[in-house]
Amino acid sequence: MKIKLLFLLSVSTGLTAFGQSGRTNATDTQSLSLTQALEVAVANNTSIKNAYADVALADQQVKETTAIGIPQVKGQVQFMNALQKQVFVFPGLAAPIRVGNTYTTTASLNMSWLMLDATYFLGLKAAKTYTDLAKKAASKTETDVKIDVAKTYFMALIAR
Repeated sequence: MKIKLLFLLSVSTGLTAFGQSGRTNATDTQSLSLTQALEVAVANNTSIKNAYADVALADQQVKETTAIGIPQVKGQVQFMNALQKQVFVFPGLAAPIRVGNTYTTTASLNMSWLMLDATYFLGLKAAKTYTDLAKKAASKTETDVKIDVAKTYFMALIAR
């Protein structure tokens, strides 16, 4: 059963539709079934879009937390060329003494892994719980919008 939905549907879905003169014309209205109205509301509601963006953000945070525990290897090599050695002048010696190495090389290798760190596993568990919570919040937001649209649809049906 289709009815003409005016301002009521636009308010419940977060959309606004106003005519040029403030009055509604035939072009300002749309005939929708309840199923179509629900589809339009779910596709265009900013709260639902934000809730699903929060789910994507939670998934990314889980990936970040997981990446912390991946074994990490860091290496560094330094090479220094001393163009001039340091000069020391000692009392009693006629000529200054040059001291130091011409070339200096330093190498280091660091490896870290959170294999046995209990806080890492606790963080993973918390991140997954956060993702589940975000998914449930998105589902609740979608359900709430659908309920609001259905109530508005039936109120318009009753008013008609």
